[in-house]
Amino acid sequence: MSLILFLLILFVSPAAFSHPLKKVKKLSIDDMPKKIVELIAFSMPSSPPVNEFSPSPYEFGYQFGDGNGMQQHRSESADEEGVVKGVYGYMDPLGVYRSVEYTADSDGYRAVIRTNEPGSVAKDIAHAKYIVAAPPAAVLEQGLSYKKVKVVSNDSNSLA
Repeated sequence: MSLILFLLILFVSPAAFSHPLKKVKKLSIDDMPKKIVELIAFSMPSSPPVNEFSPSPYEFGYQFGDGNGMQQHRSESADEEGVVKGVYGYMDPLGVYRSVEYTADSDGYRAVIRTNEPGSVAKDIAHAKYIVAAPPAAVLEQGLSYKKVKVVSNDSNSLA
C-alpha cells in the first residue's frame, strides 16, 4: 500500500509544478517616475473631510448626592450662535465647595471659580476669575489646609 502511495506521489508532484508561471510585466525606466509618484501619493496621509455643522441650541443638567453630604451638579446650554454657558461643581460633607461658571464663545473660554477650599487664593489667572470664601469651621477644626512651601534661594534651588 505504501509503495503504491509513494509511486503515486512521485508521478503526480512534477505535474503539479509544471504549469507556466504568470509573467510579470517589467517596467521600463520611463514608467518608473510615474509609478513612484503613484506609490507616494497612495502612501501620503490624508485627513477625513471636515464636516461643518451649524450650532444647534441645547440644554442639559443633572445633580446628585451620595446621601452622606457629598453633592455634585452640572448644567449647560448653548444658543443658535454657538455660545455655550454652564456651571458645574461639588460640595463635600464638611461644606467645602467648588463651583465653576463658564462661557465659551467667539471670545474664547472664560470661567469664574467660586470656592471655599482651604488654601485657595482669590486671583485672576488666565481667563479664570477666582472668588474665594472662608473654609467651613469643620474644616478649620480638623486643620485641613494646603502645606505652605518656602522656597530657598541658593545654588541647588531646593525647597525647604
